[in-house]
Amino acid sequence: MIKEFEKWRKDLRSGKRKAYDEKKKEFTKFKFGDRLGEYDYAILESERKAGVDCQWWLVRKSADTLVTKDLDFQKKILADTQVTSNYINGLLGKVQEVNKTKEFKTLYNFDDKEFKKTRSRNKKIMVILGTSKLNEDKFPIDNYINFTKSFYGKGYEYYYKGHPGYITERIPERMKKFNKMGLKVLDSSIAAELFAFYNPDIHLSGYESSTYMSVGTKETNGGIFNKSKSVAYKGVDESGKEKLDYADKVAFFMTDMRITHPSEEIKALVKEKEHHNYLVEFNTSEDDKNIAIYDADNNKITYFKYSNNSYTEVDSL
Repeated sequence: MIKEFEKWRKDLRSGKRKAYDEKKKEFTKFKFGDRLGEYDYAILESERKAGVDCQWWLVRKSADTLVTKDLDFQKKILADTQVTSNYINGLLGKVQEVNKTKEFKTLYNFDDKEFKKTRSRNKKIMVILGTSKLNEDKFPIDNYINFTKSFYGKGYEYYYKGHPGYITERIPERMKKFNKMGLKVLDSSIAAELFAFYNPDIHLSGYESSTYMSVGTKETNGGIFNKSKSVAYKGVDESGKEKLDYADKVAFFMTDMRITHPSEEIKALVKEKEHHNYLVEFNTSEDDKNIAIYDADNNKITYFKYSNNSYTEVDSL
C-alpha cells in the first residue's frame, strides 16, 4: 500500500501540474484509480508538502473506518494529527449557528413530510437503518425488523432508511417487501443525520452506523442489530470489528443465536430450540428485564431477569 500510495501521489502531482498548465483536468480519471476518493491521503500529503495548511476530515477516525490490509499505512494515517474526525452533527451545528437551517434543507431538497403525518396520528417515529448489500445478505434484516416492531408496538410508525451504497428505491422487490412489512421507505441517498437534525424526536434502530455518534441517547434510540453487548463495550468480534464508540447511546443489542453461539446458560433458556432464535441484551434493566429471547418463527419475545447468578423468566409477549 505504501508503494501504491507513492504512485498515487506522483500521479496527483502530475495531474495538478497539467491542470494548471491546461486550465482544466478530469479529476475522476487518474491513472491509478477511477475515483478521486482513492487519492484522499495523497491529496493531503501533496498539499501539505506544498505548504498548504489542510486537513482530511473523516466521519470517524478509527481502524474500523480505515479498512486496509496494510497495517503500517493504517497506523500512519491514524497517527496523523491532520486527519481528524468531524461528525456530521458538528457540521450541522455550524449551519444552525449561522441560522441557515432552512436554506440548507432547501439545498438538499429531501422529503420528510411523512413524519408530520405520523405525528398527526399521535404516533412516534422509528427509523430502521440498513447496511451494505453484503451484510444484509449475510445477516438478513427481516427478523430484526419484526422484533423491533413487536418490542415497540403500535405506538410507533416504522421507516426504513437504506445504506447510500444499496439504494432500496432501485430494487422493486425490496420496496415491495418493506411495504408488505408496514415500513415507509426513506430516500437512501440522504444521510440519516439530516433526517434526525430536522426531526430530533425520531428513534433509531438498525445495523452499526456512525449515525449513532451524532444522534440520540439510549432513552430515544432503539437497538443495534448483529452485535452483542460484550463486544460492543469490551472487545473485538469474530470478524475483527472493534467495540462501538456509541455503545452507551442505544437501548439494546440483538444477535442471531445460530451465528454468535451464546453461553450454555443462555441456550438453556430457549424453549423451541429448533426455531430461529435471537438474543436481546438490554443496555439498562427494562422493568427488571435484563435480556430477552426472540423466537422469530413464532414472533414471540420472552423476557428474563438476572439475579442470584441465574436467569428467571418474568414476562412473554
